Amino acid sequence: MPEPSKSAVVAAVRAALQAALDAALDGARTARDEATHGESKAENKYDTRGLEASYLAAGQGARVVELRGALAGLVHPGSGVVGVGALVQLDDSAWYYVATGGGGVRVHADGVDVCVLTPDAPLGRALLGLGEGDAEAIGGREVVVTAVR
Repeated sequence: MPEPSKSAVVAAVRAALQAALDAALDGARTARDEATHGESKAENKYDTRGLEASYLAAGQGARVVELRGALAGLVHPGSGVVGVGALVQLDDSAWYYVATGGGGVRVHADGVDVCVLTPDAPLGRALLGLGEGDAEAIGGREVVVTAVR
């Protein structure tokens, strides 16, 4: 099975997060415009269009902050143990890139599917500090770290 290069994985994750950020920025602008548009003004006490649009704008704004943080947190270091910036393969041949944000994002790099994993996720938390050949019981089964880059 091919092994992805860390630089290709980081570039693919960066592109995926940037696309998500661009979409979130567009959504936040649209929601803000809707919330402040004159037609969103409540016509009676039961009309909540403007309020709902403002909640959506706030949520999109929070997503923008989250994605900017995830982009800023992309790193390349490799220390031989699982930590932020590590590219990890488990014994089931699955590849993960450990990052501070963007958990669950899936990318394809060098012919391999890679999933972004954060240290806050149960799997990420369990893998932190492990090296090649180390095993850990996760979710009722034992997994073995076969590569750390």
